[in-house]
Amino acid sequence: MHIRTLGLLALLALPATQIDATDLTVRFTGQFVASSCSFTVSDLDLGTYQAPEFTGSTMTPWKQTTIARGACTADIRQINMNFQGAEDSTNPAYFAAVGTLPGVSETASGVAIQLQDQSNADIRPGGTMLTWPVSMGSTYTLRGRLVQTRPTVTAGSLKAPVTIQITYN
Repeated sequence: MHIRTLGLLALLALPATQIDATDLTVRFTGQFVASSCSFTVSDLDLGTYQAPEFTGSTMTPWKQTTIARGACTADIRQINMNFQGAEDSTNPAYFAAVGTLPGVSETASGVAIQLQDQSNADIRPGGTMLTWPVSMGSTYTLRGRLVQTRPTVTAGSLKAPVTIQITYN
């Protein structure tokens, strides 16, 4: 019994060894980003015409422009487009010509802009809502033309800003 007690006492009598410790910090990070898409559209020049060519119910040829989407996040499935603009005072189904182009002092009168979607359905100024499923491709075609709305068309330039409010989900 003596031997065991002495061995235990010998172990307890040994000098204590120093133990070093270090704390580490791990930072976990993450981020949630909103769904996003980018869109572009070019202005649409409807052409140059002589006012006397408009003789009562004249309509110009259709011209096209394209809305292009790009860089959409993978969760985007559908794009909604809401069209807003000033109504023509003679025919509220058409967009009004509300101003002149730079360098031209007179605004053309007696005409308005008719706008249609890619299935040839009219887009009205009061807030037509169109749905564009992402599965239909990365472009959406619009077409427009000038439509005579009064008996007489006067010379001048015109512009008709149309705002397209886009939401997506």
